[in-house]
Amino acid sequence: GGGTREKNWSPFVHGGRLYAEYSLEPRLVLSIDDATGVGTPLLPLTSSVQVRAWLEKLGPVSGGTPAIYITSADLYLSLAHVKLWKKKGALTSTSSMMYKHFWYSFEPTPPFAIVGASSPFTLPSQLKTPPPIQFATGL
Repeated sequence: GGGTREKNWSPFVHGGRLYAEYSLEPRLVLSIDDATGVGTPLLPLTSSVQVRAWLEKLGPVSGGTPAIYITSADLYLSLAHVKLWKKKGALTSTSSMMYKHFWYSFEPTPPFAIVGASSPFTLPSQLKTPPPIQFATGL
């Protein structure tokens, strides 16, 4: 079909229930019904100064890894990514693209507001030049 493309949803479990992160800014998390697969948005939507700053500076921010709960800090931790373009004139096949990642943490209770975000970084690599496409799929 010719519908809208959906990607970069990040599932996580809290209190035995399944949730899915849909958007980091504004922050939108859905509670997923196990029986039907239907997602219900958790309200109110929240906003993060740190993520909004990266969005304004770097462009669209996408989800990444499923979050993990850090017991000692009483928060969830995850990794998101942005695509950066090194333009050679107009955006064409000769433009070079690089993925950058950043850590973010969020509250351990609904609506799971983001409480912190790191600076963007490239994943470690043993290659002389890091590969332009890097995508973390788990922690």
